[in-house]
This record gives sequence, structure tokens and C-alpha cells, in this order.
Amino acid sequence: TVDDYLAPSSPQAKTNDDSGAHGHKKGTKPALWDMRYKELVKFYQSNGHCRVPGRYALNPKLGMWVKLQREDYRRMEEGKPSPMCKYRVRLLEK
Repeated sequence: TVDDYLAPSSPQAKTNDDSGAHGHKKGTKPALWDMRYKELVKFYQSNGHCRVPGRYALNPKLGMWVKLQREDYRRMEEGKPSPMCKYRVRLLEK
């Protein structure tokens, strides 16, 4: 199920880089992130890829969310402040 993607794979999943509940960084709206992630999983299951168009007519917010995740990941890799954390990266790389 889609919820299986959100289940931490190990007890350590909740302890990475200043993570709060569910492995997300504190103050980063985990419920909203999880909802968009589930939408992305469904998109992947239907389309076989995660290249959601920025102006995806069926779910415009999903396209913008995917773009933001890429930007957040890039900032994290550059050592800049970012809501991206190891927990989210692990989920997005599944």
C-alpha cells in the first residue's frame, strides 16, 4: 500500500538530522508532506516515473511540490538551510 512507503524501515529512521515525529525535521508540516508524497507514489504507479510536469493539470499542487523537493534537495546538498532531511531523501529515492 501507499502507507508502506511512509513506514520507517528501521528504528534509526526517526533519529536523522534533527528529526521530529515521523522522521521529518521539526516545523516542516509533515502531514502535508506525507499527503503530497502519497500523491507522488500514485502518480508513479500510474505513469512509471516521477517527472511530474510543473503545470500538471490533474494536480497542479503536486507538480509544484515535486519542483520544490528538487530545490530543497539541491540546497541541502549545498549545505544551505533546507527542510529536506535524510528521511525524506530515503523516501523519495524509493
